[in-house]
This record gives sequence, structure tokens and C-alpha cells, in this order.
Amino acid sequence: MRKWHLLVAGALFGVTLVSAAIGAGYGLGMKTCAQFAQAYSANPKLAEELYFSWAQGLISGMNLAAEADNKTTRALSVSGWDEQKARIREYCNTRPLETYGAAVIDLFNNMPAAKR
Repeated sequence: MRKWHLLVAGALFGVTLVSAAIGAGYGLGMKTCAQFAQAYSANPKLAEELYFSWAQGLISGMNLAAEADNKTTRALSVSGWDEQKARIREYCNTRPLETYGAAVIDLFNNMPAAKR
């Protein structure tokens, strides 16, 4: 069943298992918000599952890097996933030429600081 999802995802989003870096990163987050919107309109559940999985990796990585550098970390669980997804969609709806990754970074930067 999972292989089928990967084939559909590849067809819908032009995802390849091995891809070159685009700009400063890899993967779905380097696609524009307009490309995310197009994928979302074709299949909202699949698009959000794939893109948000990428977002969770970036958010986790940024928070772990901040922790390793003794910098302020973010309280990732203060808002739920539905709220986080909605904020990303809102960002992308108003900035179609920005990358999906920029929307995720905006989300991260607006999360409250974690209590130490």
C-alpha cells in the first residue's frame, strides 16, 4: 500500500527519490507556495501529508540545532498540527512565489520560546 502512495506522490509532485539541491536545501520545501497550492488542490490530504512531513523534519532540525548551540528553542507542541498546517497554508496563499520552506521557517520563528 505504501509503495502505491509513493508512486502517486511522484506523479503528482514530480518527486524523485534522488534529487539535487535547489537553493539552500533539498526536497518539497524548495518548491514554491504556488506549487504546493497546485498539489493541495489536486489532492489535499496527500499534499499536506507529504509537505508537512518535510516541514516537521525542518522544524525539528532547527530546534535541535538551537539546542546544540545553547540558543533559544521553540515550544513545538504549543499549537497543534492542524493549526500549524493552517498557518503554512495562509502564508503560502499570500506569498505564492516564496518557497514552502520559507513558510515553515516563518511558522518556526513565530512559535513561542520553550521554557527552560
